[in-house]
Amino acid sequence: MDLKERFGKFEKDSYPSMAELFKRLVEEGQKPGMMIISCADSRVVPELVTSSLPGDIFVIRNIANMVPPYDSVFSSVPSAVDYAVGHLKVSKLVVLGHSQCGGVKALLEVGMEGHLGKWLELGREVLEQLESREFSSFEERQRAAEMVNVEVQLARLKGYPCVQKALERGELVLEGWYYQLVPPSLLPVALWKS
Repeated sequence: MDLKERFGKFEKDSYPSMAELFKRLVEEGQKPGMMIISCADSRVVPELVTSSLPGDIFVIRNIANMVPPYDSVFSSVPSAVDYAVGHLKVSKLVVLGHSQCGGVKALLEVGMEGHLGKWLELGREVLEQLESREFSSFEERQRAAEMVNVEVQLARLKGYPCVQKALERGELVLEGWYYQLVPPSLLPVALWKS
């Protein structure tokens, strides 16, 4: 099915039951309570796995759910966080990692070039934290890296000025979660309050 066919299916099958919701969101604007920074992996759909409706969550997706330093040349994540925390006033900011993450696997395999290689440099700290640990398999190492990656990205978020201010005022909670694809489960990785 191409994009136009998929839209037609949405318009016919899904939209009618949500028409009032969309009308309200257009008239009143969005007021999501949560922002999720998730991986761009096509198997991980935050809206689906959280049973969210349009307007419930503000989502940004990228390779390996990375959070660049605030002053980084990679500005899409910092600008989205500024918007969600500073303007939309979300009360929860979540980093959602997942099993079998291709981005984390690429980070572990090292040697990526181009834009992907530059992006994966953001995961250098993950590799450093794994250096002293021993693993019985690549899969075990990857799973550990996926979880450590969530912790590293959460810690980096604490360096964002708007996040610091919202945490100090008690208006924001930071959470890290790990989504296992099969069988589906959601495991807590970290939690930070004010």
